[in-house]
Amino acid sequence: MVVVAETSAEGAKLTRPTSDQPAYYVAFDEGYREAGDPVANEKPPTAAAVARALRQTLAAEGYRPATSQTPPSLLLIYHWGSLNKDSLATQSGVKIDPNLKARLALVAGGKYAHHIEDEFTQLQLARELHTPLRGNLTNREQDLLELAQDGRYFVIVSAYDYAALSRHETRLLWRTKMSASDPGVALAAALPALIQGGGPYFGRSNEESQFVGIPLGPGDKVETGSPAGPETSDLTSTAGRLDDPFIRDLAEKEGIEVTGSRSRATSS
Repeated sequence: MVVVAETSAEGAKLTRPTSDQPAYYVAFDEGYREAGDPVANEKPPTAAAVARALRQTLAAEGYRPATSQTPPSLLLIYHWGSLNKDSLATQSGVKIDPNLKARLALVAGGKYAHHIEDEFTQLQLARELHTPLRGNLTNREQDLLELAQDGRYFVIVSAYDYAALSRHETRLLWRTKMSASDPGVALAAALPALIQGGGPYFGRSNEESQFVGIPLGPGDKVETGSPAGPETSDLTSTAGRLDDPFIRDLAEKEGIEVTGSRSRATSS
């Protein structure tokens, strides 16, 4: 699996939580997303199963659900699903198509993704003009672009400043992206493993993508079937201080950004 961990300037100043000095959060599940070509008979885990895996991993990293006695400092928005190649994607001039751009963002963070995208654009332009142009990608960037060619399972967790959101200010603190190419393992089994493998990178920043070895095998039985909508219990239990439509709009916009398309949830 590949982990991309990024923080904002404000997020980099945060003290990493511990079991003795935890950070308290409420979480909002933006819901299952299946972008690109649909996969026949793919059964995602339920929203409850993903929420449970995330809560367990967050607890191991020093993050605790907020209560009436311990107000939240963070709102976590998370996305999960599969981002497949889109055979219907149309090339817009020389620009990289949104579907490939989204998969590239899953495996290459920050400056790497931007540089790879720029080089990709230059190569497309050279092809249109029928002029020779050597690519200027490093070996690592070539590997990352190769990884982005495949469909990927993913989980993305974004942490926002809770107090700022109560004032309708969106202040992103950190974002961790966990993904793996379809390894021949069911999506329902792979997603909890991705969350577990990415947990140590929550709240951290790494200049380069991290390759994490973790079994994506079936492990314990995971609930499958219809995602049954977002898991919002953590949010609604303490959300009186937040504008729920504002948070839902933020989550939807972020979901479109990170997947390159609107949600395509299963109906089965």
